[in-house]
Amino acid sequence: MNTNNQPRPIQQYSILFLSLLLLALAASRIITLGGLELNTDEVWSIWQSFGTPEQIIRWTPYDWPPLYYLVLGGWKELVGIQPLVYQFLSTLFYILSVAILYRIIRRLRDEPTALMVILAYSALGYIIRISTEVRAYMLLMQMLILAFWLMLRYFNHPSIRRAVLLALTMAVAFYTYLPSVIGFFMLGVYTLIVSPRKIWRWWLPGLIALALAVPLILNKLDDAAIRFAATDPEAPQTL
Repeated sequence: MNTNNQPRPIQQYSILFLSLLLLALAASRIITLGGLELNTDEVWSIWQSFGTPEQIIRWTPYDWPPLYYLVLGGWKELVGIQPLVYQFLSTLFYILSVAILYRIIRRLRDEPTALMVILAYSALGYIIRISTEVRAYMLLMQMLILAFWLMLRYFNHPSIRRAVLLALTMAVAFYTYLPSVIGFFMLGVYTLIVSPRKIWRWWLPGLIALALAVPLILNKLDDAAIRFAATDPEAPQTL
């Protein structure tokens, strides 16, 4: 029986197919950018990016970290002032998150499952929204997915380098959005369910991530103390 004429396995075409799929997913976002209206929060994000790095940090709302606004300011310096390209930054974060998610699911399951998962992920209404919005949420999503992938690699073959990379990713997520700690908690829950005997390995990346987060934690505690003092009805009043 001649096997030379048999069709090649789909795995040999996976890179080409995935590239075309990523282009199609990116195009599905890009074609909608021109017709989207910026909301108040997006306008504030764009306005804040006009400052210097020092001003951007000073203008950051008390309940947000400054990292996304700094990234947005750097993006503005690179591509110019244009609402369309501001929105496109979130689309870039989205495409990167899809590629990382594909690697994760392919590692855990197989090729067809990975393709189905990224299609389902891309079809979620929340993902469609934040992938074109000038807000920090898509960057946060990308960082959490990247942290998941780095966690799998670290727990499979622990090393200081992989622990540092995982900690850095977690720190970036925290400096992007404070409630990212909920995502870190879910990573711990996943580890506890899948590899309960390896849960102790979290100590190294967790300690490094905590050390990196301390400056922001102290800053936000100071902000909270100032705001509490300003709203305390029993505080001394000045004329």
